Amino acid sequence: MSKTKQQAVIEATSTRQGLNRFEAQAIGDSCLNSTISNLSKMGYQFRTERETVPNRFGGQTHCNRYWLVSKPQSKAQEATA
Repeated sequence: MSKTKQQAVIEATSTRQGLNRFEAQAIGDSCLNSTISNLSKMGYQFRTERETVPNRFGGQTHCNRYWLVSKPQSKAQEATA
């Protein structure tokens, strides 16, 4: 079974490198900020840093890099907390 776009983003943001919107295109996400927003609504927490990356026209482009900080607690974990 193939993984979903959300699973791919969770996996990529769990790495030391994290993920920005341009790198996300390689894993099938063309609108990373929306995916991060949707995952945040589901209880995932991300650290965000602004960065500047080179663009294809020789200039610089600003974007966000995301790292997964925590996953949502299951209902069983919430009940024992």
